[in-house]
Amino acid sequence: MKNENFFVLPTLMEYYYQKTNPSYRKLPLWESSCQKFDSSPMELISPENAEQILIPMELDGTLGKLAVEVAHRNVNAIIYWNLDDEFLGTTEGIHQKELSPSSGNHVLTLVDSEGNTLVKEFEVVE
Repeated sequence: MKNENFFVLPTLMEYYYQKTNPSYRKLPLWESSCQKFDSSPMELISPENAEQILIPMELDGTLGKLAVEVAHRNVNAIIYWNLDDEFLGTTEGIHQKELSPSSGNHVLTLVDSEGNTLVKEFEVVE
């Protein structure tokens, strides 16, 4: 085992910082005997802090879609997407999905391949 110091950013900051700083080193994967860092490996990029979301109408009069993007520390992670307990699919590498939620309250649940969970509650308003 080798002890090293790392410059560590929160997941969302790391996502953007590493794009413009090629010398940035990500944390290595955790050894099972090590104490884990107290930061979630997943973080919403968009919608980040929205409690209420307005989904605009398209030019043809149909309801648009909600674009959701997630940053994950592990570039090889698989994320399982659920909206209101309905499985929507998985993403690998780039974690983006377009959702078509109806008006009202919703719960978006994201679970990665290691069992880490991110839950986002939001309301779609007309």
